[in-house]
Amino acid sequence: MLDVILSNDTFKLMDRTLNYVADSISYRFPHHLEETSDDVRIELDNVPTLPISIKTTSILKAENSIIGKNGESSYLNKKLDQQKSEITYISIILNEVNDLKYMHKYIIIYYYFEAKTINSIITKLNISKSLFYKYKKEALMILALCLPEVCVFKGGEKNEL
Repeated sequence: MLDVILSNDTFKLMDRTLNYVADSISYRFPHHLEETSDDVRIELDNVPTLPISIKTTSILKAENSIIGKNGESSYLNKKLDQQKSEITYISIILNEVNDLKYMHKYIIIYYYFEAKTINSIITKLNISKSLFYKYKKEALMILALCLPEVCVFKGGEKNEL
């Protein structure tokens, strides 16, 4: 049997990663919750094909660069590739969250993605605060084992662990 020991840094990294995903889907990628009496899931809505962050001035800068119109195409293609990579990464995380057991999934979704308070979550689940932290830690550990080692975003860029 393989024993895996995760350090506190791993939990901090997962915490930052989930906060990044939560910010991304809150501000840039529309999402919705599907909740039934015995399940809860978070799903992305249709993602726009162009990055929201591209502004007219950015396109003009690329067009007026030394490379010219090819620079504009290259710039837009690079932005589209970045968006595809990011949305793929976010989808992987959301799929892994949706595959968790109900208690773990509920805590992750409502704590990170819906920004509910700990008290509201423990009241809804009818658990103690210590059980909340136990389930949260278990969920973070499961997610940490599922995610690729080099696919963590910090400030919009990939960083190796």
